[in-house]
Amino acid sequence: MDVLLVDQHGKILGRPWLTTVIDSYSRCIMGINLGYDAPSSQVVALALRHAILTKQYGSEYGLHEEWVTSEQILKLPVASNLSSQTMLKTLGEATGGYIGLMDMILRETAIRALKKGLQKIDLETLKQVAGEYK
Repeated sequence: MDVLLVDQHGKILGRPWLTTVIDSYSRCIMGINLGYDAPSSQVVALALRHAILTKQYGSEYGLHEEWVTSEQILKLPVASNLSSQTMLKTLGEATGGYIGLMDMILRETAIRALKKGLQKIDLETLKQVAGEYK
């Protein structure tokens, strides 16, 4: 949408730019940057910073809901062995290097591993999930 902001006297202040960080799995907006600067690496870094930091806003903002994205991060009880060559090869072959697809496969694998009572991702579950995305 093409918008120009004006002050109370009608003087044009400029054209605002909205940069968003969107989670590829849930499509949730994780962070934003709203400002007068055109898109750049610095503006993207500010939006990423907002996505990473905890969002705590006072009652003066009049928000009806909390922004709880930071608490919804999936964490396994034990660090996984995803750095092993076999795990990386399985993941790489299934995704072709696409980050969004890697994210979906890893989330689903982690969820299934937890449902099995495992404390980390195992190669068998990773292969099963990866095979479903080929």
